[in-house]
Amino acid sequence: MRVLRGIGAVLLMVVGLLLSVVAIVLCVTIILLPLGIPLAFLAVKLWRYAFTLMLPRQADVRRGLRKGFHVREMQDAASTARKEASRHGTRLRKKARKVRKKLPG
Repeated sequence: MRVLRGIGAVLLMVVGLLLSVVAIVLCVTIILLPLGIPLAFLAVKLWRYAFTLMLPRQADVRRGLRKGFHVREMQDAASTARKEASRHGTRLRKKARKVRKKLPG
């Protein structure tokens, strides 16, 4: 799939380059300037679309980040740590309550 996207991007770049050259020639001739300007904008849009095709898709980037940073394992570790902290926090509160009851005043 990446190869097809790359080939499509290269073809769009070639078409964009040809449109740019034609737009420059049309802009040089003052009479055809109204045709050259929109054609230049179209060439820029084609180049922009070609570059977005060359970049990896957003879903692929997210998947790679999840695998690279081991998100699932980190979430499991955080969940375990949260449960342990909650359990230890409950014990500490009970002990603190007992100590407060023993204090004078």
